[in-house]
Amino acid sequence: MTGNYIAVDDTKYDFREFHSIAERMNGGYDQSFVIDKKENQLSIVAEAQLKRSGLKLQVLTTEPLVHLYTGQGFPKLKGKNNIEYGPFSGFCLETQKHPNAINISKFPNTVLRPGEKYHQKNVYKIIY
Repeated sequence: MTGNYIAVDDTKYDFREFHSIAERMNGGYDQSFVIDKKENQLSIVAEAQLKRSGLKLQVLTTEPLVHLYTGQGFPKLKGKNNIEYGPFSGFCLETQKHPNAINISKFPNTVLRPGEKYHQKNVYKIIY
C-alpha cells in the first residue's frame, strides 16, 4: 500500500450503486475502501443484497475503512449435507483502520500506547 487514494469512478471498484460482485470481479477482490464520513461516526459503509429474495446485509461502523474479500483463497472443503465449498464461495466485509498506517504519515495514527483506550462499534444488520 502506497498511501495514495485512488478514485473508484468507472472502475470495477465502484460500488456506490448496487452491482453484482461477480459481474465485475475479474480475479476477485481483496481491497480496502476508504469511507467518506466523519471520524468515529456510526455510518452505513457497505450493503449486500440477494437478488432473488431481497435479503439485505447492512454494515455500519465507526471505522474509516471497509475491506472486501471475495474468498479467492478459500480452500475446498465439505460442509453440511456434503456440500462442497471452495474459492469464491463467500465474501467478507471487514471494518478496520488504514492498513500500513504505521508507515504512512498522512494516514490516521493506529498505535495504541499503554494506558490508552480504543473503542469502535460495528453493526451487521440483516433486513428481510
